[in-house]
Amino acid sequence: MITKDNFIEARYIDSERINIEVLLKDGKKAIPHIIEHNPDHPTFQELMKVTSIEDIHDTTTNFIKESRKSFKKMVLNIAKADGMLKQNVVTKEVQIEKSLSELIDTIFLEDIRYDNEQYKEEIFKTKLKAFEYHFIKNSKNRELKAKLRKAETYLDIICIACEFVKENYV
Repeated sequence: MITKDNFIEARYIDSERINIEVLLKDGKKAIPHIIEHNPDHPTFQELMKVTSIEDIHDTTTNFIKESRKSFKKMVLNIAKADGMLKQNVVTKEVQIEKSLSELIDTIFLEDIRYDNEQYKEEIFKTKLKAFEYHFIKNSKNRELKAKLRKAETYLDIICIACEFVKENYV
C-alpha cells in the first residue's frame, strides 16, 4: 500500500512511460516497487494520492540527468586510469574561465608596450576582422571607419565597434 508516510519518490523506468518505479520506506530501507501506468489500477490510484504525473516526470528527468553526469564521470575516470587521457585534463568550464580572464587582461592591461611589433600585428589583424562585420563593412560613416583604422589598442577597437552598433541599432 502506498501512503504519504512510506512514499519516497516515483519515476518512469522506460521511454514509453508505461512502467513506474516507486520507492517506499520500509524501516531504514528503501524498497522499489514496479507498477504500471494504468489509471484504472488501484495501486496507480494510490500513487496519484501522494504524487502527480508532473512530479513523476520531474523526478524521471532529474534521475536521467544525474545518471548521465555519473556515467560521464565514470568514463572519464576509467580513461584516465587506463592512460587514455592525461591526468591533468582541464574541464571546458575552466578553459572558458581562463580564456575570458585572458581576454579581459588583454583588453585592459596597461603595461603592454605599444611599440611591440607583435602587439601591433595583432591589433592590425583585429581591425581587419572588425571590418568584416556587416554593421561596420556596410556603414556609410567614414569618420568612424577612419577612427577604427587609427585605433591603437584592443579597447579602442571594441569601443569604436560599439559606436557602429549603436549607430545601426539605436
